Amino acid sequence: MEKSFFSVQFQNAFALACELHGTQTRKGTEIPYLSHLLAVTSIVLEDGGNEEEAIAALLHDAVEDQGGRTTLARIRSDFGDEVAAIVDACSDADTQPKPPWRERKEAYLLHLSHEVRPGVLRVSAADKLHNARCRRRALSWAARSAMAKASQSVLLRDLWVQGNDALPSYREGNTCASPGLGESTEAWKPSVSRPSCSSVRVTRKARKILASADPMTSNSEHVAANAS
Repeated sequence: MEKSFFSVQFQNAFALACELHGTQTRKGTEIPYLSHLLAVTSIVLEDGGNEEEAIAALLHDAVEDQGGRTTLARIRSDFGDEVAAIVDACSDADTQPKPPWRERKEAYLLHLSHEVRPGVLRVSAADKLHNARCRRRALSWAARSAMAKASQSVLLRDLWVQGNDALPSYREGNTCASPGLGESTEAWKPSVSRPSCSSVRVTRKARKILASADPMTSNSEHVAANAS
């Protein structure tokens, strides 16, 4: 029988993560919060992390979001000092309510600037990397949606303006303001014209949004890219 990469401790850590975070979702979404914990753990393992670092990755938000120092004491008791130290170092708060966001993040960055333990740096970097990927994906969706709405809005407005310009000539020879069933629409249809200046401006603005949101596609059709 082949030896497993992980001990029962990893399974216990996953069970605890499910217990603590099983009802949570990612901010502003219906995505289970466990997806973030598993993604961070995956990044840690792919970067060469050991089992203790993987366990810490599964539990890296437990102290911050689910129980503070009491949860940290449980982690230390169940998984040892090394895992607890990594989780503690990756937590920017252990009280509720949390301190103001900017104050917390600046203190956390100052702490990381002096951190030398590889496990802490690996788990923290994996956490931030996955958050950044989620943010880019969210921006991509938002930019695509905004561009589609802007393009549709400009097109409808231009067609409306052209249609109103064409209505007088149509009304001169007809008794109704729009073509009826079986009537020819040739006299009423607006002619196709160059894009308006406002249309060009909106298109340029949308392209800038796309370009700034996803630098990975800056040399092709731009695709613009949540997280706490």
